[in-house]
Amino acid sequence: MILLAWCGEPLDKHLLDTMKTYKKIESKTVEVLLNRLSQYTRISNMFRDYVKFAARLSIGMHDIAKAHPNYLHWNRYRLHLECEKPRKYNCESYCKPDLIPQFRMHEVLSGCIVMRYLNRLPLISEIGESHSAISLELVMSLAVAYHHEAIRTPLNHRVEEQLSYFKDWNPLEDEEAGIIVRRITEEALNGASFGPALDEILDEFSEARVRFSETLKAWRAPGKPIVKLYALVCGPLMICDNLVAFRNRGGRAPKSFVKEALIGLPELGVER
Repeated sequence: MILLAWCGEPLDKHLLDTMKTYKKIESKTVEVLLNRLSQYTRISNMFRDYVKFAARLSIGMHDIAKAHPNYLHWNRYRLHLECEKPRKYNCESYCKPDLIPQFRMHEVLSGCIVMRYLNRLPLISEIGESHSAISLELVMSLAVAYHHEAIRTPLNHRVEEQLSYFKDWNPLEDEEAGIIVRRITEEALNGASFGPALDEILDEFSEARVRFSETLKAWRAPGKPIVKLYALVCGPLMICDNLVAFRNRGGRAPKSFVKEALIGLPELGVER
């Protein structure tokens, strides 16, 4: 079975393309993040690589919850690898409402998974206690949870009720989703070294107990000032996500903020 991010777009392609697109601007964006993080901790070379890996992983996993069994069930008649609509049309103008794929809350669930995965890394990394105590997992997971903020706010009062429909789930429990997680993690680790090897990281991820309601409580707890830095990851994610969706799916013009980003970051317009 091929997992899909949308009709005609495999999930692994969307996630990997988004991360690879981000890598084109990583040298600019990660330096801004590291500069702000330096207000909270010393930036060693190893911690620099850890931050780089965490940002890549989070961006690469931003839609991983679309592989949750609930979505597979709800969209069993809505998602198609070969889409019949002409590329010049978007789904809202071409398909009947009950045939449009539904992934409501996927960004919140994906953020929960990122949170629990990154929580495991200090256990096996060599970044040191002072670095592991700054709640980087909160920054990264909120960046994922908020990447559709223009559509819905992930921490409003209805989220807890909606999350109750989803059973706790680790993507590595499922064969197809597990393959995607491995590919994303391998790509994120390329050129970054903070201690553990790929298989060690995946072993830790597989032990993560992804309980969505618990993650929501962590996000709502009184936050540390560092948490506000999530926007420095969320912004690039939103740009790269929308740009990749436009290229892979067609059907509509790029959103205005993507057009503006292409002016300021011309390297994003280069296909490779």
